[in-house]
Amino acid sequence: MLGMAFVLAASLAACGDKKAPNTTGPQGFTVVRDADDGFAIAIPEIWTQVPMGVRAEEFDRNANRLRGENPKLASALNQARVVSQGGGKMLAIDPEGRAGVNLTIDTAEEKNLAEIVQKSSAKLTEFGATGVTETPVTLAGEPATKLAFRLPVDTDDGKVTVSETQYYQLRGGKKAFILTVIDTDDALATLIAESLRIR
Repeated sequence: MLGMAFVLAASLAACGDKKAPNTTGPQGFTVVRDADDGFAIAIPEIWTQVPMGVRAEEFDRNANRLRGENPKLASALNQARVVSQGGGKMLAIDPEGRAGVNLTIDTAEEKNLAEIVQKSSAKLTEFGATGVTETPVTLAGEPATKLAFRLPVDTDDGKVTVSETQYYQLRGGKKAFILTVIDTDDALATLIAESLRIR
């Protein structure tokens, strides 16, 4: 069910840092840390993490194993391959294959966060997003922008519309971190976003 959501996020992916910060999550969450890309985030521990940043052959082996363990992940895993190849840094899917979260890092060409969000909002509209709302927020004491919208995506069961929330933060004037939370309620999306720590 995550289809275009993952593809769109992958189009924004790029490079990273050398140290992972620390973060915590509530009971029932697990922390994912990445020293190479410099981030830490807490996600529901029952969600399946999909290995990112690996060669295509290794990704396919992992995806086939995950499909065997839970066939409900098949649709999301088909699109996760695109995210991995496009530079996605972290991706996890709920056991039903509906909800998910992914993090991409983009080498920003734009001068500021407002320009990055404006460009992304225009892309979302091109992909058929509706009800796009933009809200300034603060994550880990740093300014961020939250976009909420509904997006039609292609799945193994046909086209469906999913709710998405994206959080944008710019660091060092060069790297944009884009966190996408798919088909979850606002409270869970907020919990995940507020756990994100980046360097």
